[in-house]
Amino acid sequence: MALSVPLRGQRYESGVAQLFSLGHMTHEDNKKIITKDAQVRNGEACIRGLPITVAEIAERFSSGASLQQILADYPQLTREDILACLDYLAHKPFGEYLY
Repeated sequence: MALSVPLRGQRYESGVAQLFSLGHMTHEDNKKIITKDAQVRNGEACIRGLPITVAEIAERFSSGASLQQILADYPQLTREDILACLDYLAHKPFGEYLY
């Protein structure tokens, strides 16, 4: 019996492709958005110092959420914040923890 739901990796890749087609920010711009502060979420990579981690956003994409769904669930975030998360993930060595 074939699976009727896309695999987790396929959902994530679809979300990444959707987002990268929308942005023009540079890696340097994105490094200003993703922050690490020992006082916020135990030093995990967060978005603009907010208690929203890159890992949370990655998990939302991997579970099939769209850009619009994520932005609706996190109204304090912008499309550029989400793009910065993906850029951060793209520049992490394979297998390295997100935090």
